[in-house]
Amino acid sequence: MLALDIDHMKMVLAATIEAIFVVMGKPNVAVRQCPLAMDKWLELMIGPKQTMLGLIIDTNRLTAAIPPKYLQEVLELLNSTWHPNQRCFKVSEAQKLTGKLARLAEGANWVFHLLSHLYSSIAYALSENKRLLPESSAEFRDIVLAIQTNAFVTPCKDLARHTSFAMKRAAKLTHHASYQYNINKTMRYEIKFYRNKLKPDSGIKWEMPTAHLIP
Repeated sequence: MLALDIDHMKMVLAATIEAIFVVMGKPNVAVRQCPLAMDKWLELMIGPKQTMLGLIIDTNRLTAAIPPKYLQEVLELLNSTWHPNQRCFKVSEAQKLTGKLARLAEGANWVFHLLSHLYSSIAYALSENKRLLPESSAEFRDIVLAIQTNAFVTPCKDLARHTSFAMKRAAKLTHHASYQYNINKTMRYEIKFYRNKLKPDSGIKWEMPTAHLIP
């Protein structure tokens, strides 16, 4: 909020609150949620550096950075589930890892270019899950058969809902299957690379110009 001084800033903030209530309605928590997140508003620190949507935005330096807490979470994941002695992985574990790493790309866009092999490993594991599940899971076979033949004992008006539920259940079985796959040499190298770069003493600054966030 650009303002000339503290008094003017308070007026601007008050006008912002009023504008929110004019557009969204006055607070009435007995009927609906308050349109203003009071906890976040009261904890708001006015300054050039703010944490918004999981990124530290610095309006003086015009940069967006990943918070240290999130970097620590990713490093802990790499040191636990993906420690150096780990030999195999499940699809759900790999998806969690790539989701965490992809988030890092919002503060360091070069990460996007280094995820291809991890995505390839997940794609291979998913295809194998789809191949193996029909042989080992009666539930998966029944769901696939029901979807293919529309064999749902239900009124026509509920058919779409039941089909959608069956497809979601089949996808969940595929993504959360307990089959394990070997961590190949390329995947192991990439995991080691991230583990080293996420260490506090690595010298890597997980930030980039805000202009890189704008198409």
